[in-house]
Amino acid sequence: MEQRRTLCGRDRHRLRWPIHRQRGRQSVTDEGIACSFTPDPDGEGGETSTTTATWTNRDPSLFIEVYALLGTDLVFRNTIAGTNTEVTVRNTTPEHQVALEFFTNVNGDCYGSPLFACGPTAPPTNSYIQGMCNGVGTGPQITSAVFFLNFLFLGGAEPPCMKACDSNGDGNGDLSDGVYVLAYLFLGGPPPSLWVDGDGDLVPDPTCTPAAAEDDCKASHEACR
Repeated sequence: MEQRRTLCGRDRHRLRWPIHRQRGRQSVTDEGIACSFTPDPDGEGGETSTTTATWTNRDPSLFIEVYALLGTDLVFRNTIAGTNTEVTVRNTTPEHQVALEFFTNVNGDCYGSPLFACGPTAPPTNSYIQGMCNGVGTGPQITSAVFFLNFLFLGGAEPPCMKACDSNGDGNGDLSDGVYVLAYLFLGGPPPSLWVDGDGDLVPDPTCTPAAAEDDCKASHEACR
């Protein structure tokens, strides 16, 4: 591959192909690429963050040059075979784009396409159901309140999404949230504030809510996946 790249590099031309820049997981055409970003799982550098680009080849090419693009800073990363339809670039950030240039021979001359660039998609957002702290089931049960109380006072398992444990919506996860769920279940108390009427019976139903970036939500509720 490098040998063909060197031979082709003697007299390169840029074809007047249209430039396509696509962001996120859009419907990918033959002329476009799409990217997804995967962060370092623990943020401590043991593994590395990556951006993966995928595309569909419209025309055969000799090779593809891969670049990492951040603002106007274009850095060459790799050369891959022209038959590839996916590449992963390591040590990226969510702001990085992956840019590709496709090279081919036309009548003995070497031509390179304009850069095809895409922006990454942020990792999928986890969702939670307010008041269902244990992250399971389709409706609140006493086990959800007990789960949270065990976590608070007995060293029990950490909730999969702390935001779900804020049952009363006051911004804190504390004893009052467990009491709030028990009051709803057994004393006719109000439901969690983020529930909405999903079936038209004028009664709020357990509702999947996307977690914000600042929410401590490591996993989605099983009913929201």
